[in-house]
Amino acid sequence: MPVRFNSEGSRSTVPDAPADVPLETLGYEVGKNKPPVHSRFKPGGRGGPGRPKGAKDRKTLLREALDTPRPVTLGGRKCRKTPTEIGYHQLATKVASGDLKALVIAEALRDRLLNDEDRVAVVVEPLSAAELAILRRRS
Repeated sequence: MPVRFNSEGSRSTVPDAPADVPLETLGYEVGKNKPPVHSRFKPGGRGGPGRPKGAKDRKTLLREALDTPRPVTLGGRKCRKTPTEIGYHQLATKVASGDLKALVIAEALRDRLLNDEDRVAVVVEPLSAAELAILRRRS
């Protein structure tokens, strides 16, 4: 059913008009917030062009920046390391020099990044009968 806009700007349907009749022939007034029918957005073609194909998002740019090797001198030798590797070397150097903040960061990274099989297992011997008796008396 075609839609007609009256002079107040509200929409109203036109029950007696056929569906294939353009709105311009039904007395559609062009004005504020009422663009001409021929210059409206076409269905499916709204908005701007969007991000160009091949453009990289921030996540990809960061990953590439951190994974691209750069020339660096370590221990008097020139080699190529990624910025992530360089950062870990600098962190280890600060920990070795006694920097407590670096030590806290390194321990947090170790806890978060290392798997269970990489961690050192602490073996606790089971309690003897005498130790269990002492604990029972205290509780």
